[in-house]
Amino acid sequence: MASEFLPDDTGSTKRPDVISVLGLLTFINTGIFILVYLFGVFGMLAVQEMPADEFGQLMHDAAGKYMPEEQMFMVDEIARVIHASGFALMIIYLLRTIARLIGAIGAVRRTASTYTLAPSSSGCSRRTSSCRGLCSVSSVR
Repeated sequence: MASEFLPDDTGSTKRPDVISVLGLLTFINTGIFILVYLFGVFGMLAVQEMPADEFGQLMHDAAGKYMPEEQMFMVDEIARVIHASGFALMIIYLLRTIARLIGAIGAVRRTASTYTLAPSSSGCSRRTSSCRGLCSVSSVR
């Protein structure tokens, strides 16, 4: 799949350095958070095995050291939600992060599914000279 950046003001079609740095940071971020959410999935599996009252008391005791007493009712409500839905939440976060990684890989490879990297949300058009360094053109075969 042939792909190159539109020429910028100097005529260069090289990938801008800021895009390369953002791509690297995206890979680091998604790698870290995939691990975090995997641990979260296994942690939430363990939480679901606990009785809800025991988990609520555990959270209440831990948060009691740091929160004022008048806000402790929120901890009980949050504990019930986490106990009931924490596993599903961690799965959603994990899948979202994997989708971000797939998008980052597509952006680095400049596949046809990644037409632009950022300019579409800022009203950038391929015809304007201000975005020619950021917009990428991909040919679809």
